[in-house]
Amino acid sequence: MPFLNKLKTWFAPKKPKRSKLLAPLVDPRFEHPAYKNIPPELLAAVGNPAGLRYPPYDEGYYGLISGEFCMGRFQEKLFQKLKRQSGVSPEEYKCYLEPILIAYAELVHLLPASQHHHHNYPGGLLRHGLETACFMLDWMVLTKFDHELTPGEASKRLRRWYVAGIISALFHDAGKPLTDVRVMSFEGDKEWHMGTKTIHKWAVTHNISRYFITWIKDRCDRHISHTPWLIGRFVSGDITEWLIEGGEDIWQALLDAATGQPGPLTRAVKIADSRSVKADRERAGHALGEADASVSVERLCVDAMRFLLDEKLWTCNESGSRLWLTTEGVFLAWGHGAGEIIQQVVKNQASNFPRAEQSLLAAMEQHELIERGADGSLIWHVAPHVLFKNDKGPSLRCVKLQRPYEIFPDGLNGLRPISATIGRGEDAQEHLASANSALLFEAQSNTGEVSTSPSEQQANGPSQYPANEANVEKTIRSSVPLRIPPPFIDRLSNEDADYLRSNSGLASRLLTDWERNPRIRELQNRTFLPLNGLITEADLPALTEGGWLWPNLASNNGELTRIQRGETGVMLNTRLSLIFCRLTNAKWQPRCHATLPEELHSQVIRRAVDLVPHALEERGRGAKAYSLSFWARDKFQTTNGLSNEETERAILYGLEAVKISNERKYYFSAGIELQL
Repeated sequence: MPFLNKLKTWFAPKKPKRSKLLAPLVDPRFEHPAYKNIPPELLAAVGNPAGLRYPPYDEGYYGLISGEFCMGRFQEKLFQKLKRQSGVSPEEYKCYLEPILIAYAELVHLLPASQHHHHNYPGGLLRHGLETACFMLDWMVLTKFDHELTPGEASKRLRRWYVAGIISALFHDAGKPLTDVRVMSFEGDKEWHMGTKTIHKWAVTHNISRYFITWIKDRCDRHISHTPWLIGRFVSGDITEWLIEGGEDIWQALLDAATGQPGPLTRAVKIADSRSVKADRERAGHALGEADASVSVERLCVDAMRFLLDEKLWTCNESGSRLWLTTEGVFLAWGHGAGEIIQQVVKNQASNFPRAEQSLLAAMEQHELIERGADGSLIWHVAPHVLFKNDKGPSLRCVKLQRPYEIFPDGLNGLRPISATIGRGEDAQEHLASANSALLFEAQSNTGEVSTSPSEQQANGPSQYPANEANVEKTIRSSVPLRIPPPFIDRLSNEDADYLRSNSGLASRLLTDWERNPRIRELQNRTFLPLNGLITEADLPALTEGGWLWPNLASNNGELTRIQRGETGVMLNTRLSLIFCRLTNAKWQPRCHATLPEELHSQVIRRAVDLVPHALEERGRGAKAYSLSFWARDKFQTTNGLSNEETERAILYGLEAVKISNERKYYFSAGIELQL
């Protein structure tokens, strides 16, 4: 019997130790008086956020109750749903999921999720995290994971997928207490810092019955960078080990989803986040009335624009659209757009909102939603080329949105910017006419024919060299100035700028994508660019034409795109990868001739030259390539008495090769130039 009992303890689920950061569990025998004396305004705010007044709760946040109590008391419905429907056994729930829920509740305590947007009331961040996790769980229950595995293996991993998804949804905004707010006592002499204590323990230590918060300016999305650290701190080693037992890919998917990187759970977390935001906006909508008098104009305006786009009342880049995503920025057609924004806000019975176009225009500038043109005017004249017919088209009165991807975080994804002329209507017509004339002159010059004027061409009938749409777009595109995002202006050399100007329109979008898209990363020693931002699959011909893509040397059919972590993208060539690293201060550099230290250049290139005879030509591939096997590498290394580092440097830097470990080969281009 003692031996059997010992066996049971060996095979029983491990119980992770409770984090020192968490508040002690509430024991009913020693319950703090604060739990019995929760102020009624806090109960009203957290228990029924629809009854909140604006501006958001400024009575102070009650510090003497724990986050765990807040979760069990105020968010019991969401908490119980995660407990019942997570798919894990009671023992696994106690060991692997409950500690995470408690840790999150203790971390965020009663903080709001935002200042003016969603869940901006006491306990808002706690509710948002739990709500997102519940929406995430709804998606996972209807999703089949691990199709290729046996039922037994898939079942073992499924519980871990559920827990990983819940954790990633919970912690996607968990960095906000560290980056978005300052937590202080009423006198301001005591401030909470994330260290060894939660907000609750800090408040109990200093006997702070109510704490107050101030919002940090220019916070943007800084909280995202803290997410991996928080997960590492609050997800214990036992929980991590249990997740990895199902496969390291589950743990990686958790980290990717929580930080917004591409992965199997990432898109679902974003959708769950959006659903939670939308649900909160709908709840707040029912409470709008006289109490909404002091809601900021900025919030009402942004919410109205998001609603109009979400409900397909606004479209983008087509005839009759209100929004125009162009290579020059995002513009809102002001004539109809302003009236629809006002109508949408008034429909919700919100007071203190501008009712006239000019008043709204001034308010949007004041809140930095729109920007002025070079002439100082808030109205921009935009002529989208897609509306042109017979070289003529309308010039729209627009405003230029200053932070379009903050206003519409998901609404503009997947859209391709169009070319447009900024200026008066006649300027737009002259621009397109001159583009046609330039193209026609070029076509006739190439064939030795004499150029004729447009009037002569019309008199002589249809032109022998019609300017097709693609060529017109190319000509217009080449005349577009290169737009460099402000952070890159001082870092971009004249030489690199000249290289990008070979296709200024495409390069402008590429630079903007580099600035905004955190998912751009290193892959096989080059820059991997996902095709889900400003650059899409429609740009592949232009990227190929400019020689801006790195060939897929290990491919059998020469496809341009490749899939990385479930995301389709392309690899940029060496020069663009170097430019990307310089502009973004990346922590990596392409291994190539340009990044070789000067003192090693001659030596490395000489060894690379000696390596070439050991390589084999790869026939039948889309790109002309040679391969060098690991066996040939080892033989060369032994023969020449080199170290592993010296051999790898000669292959990766000297030959600019790509290492494919599962094939045990290096691939390098047949066109590599090896100059000593």
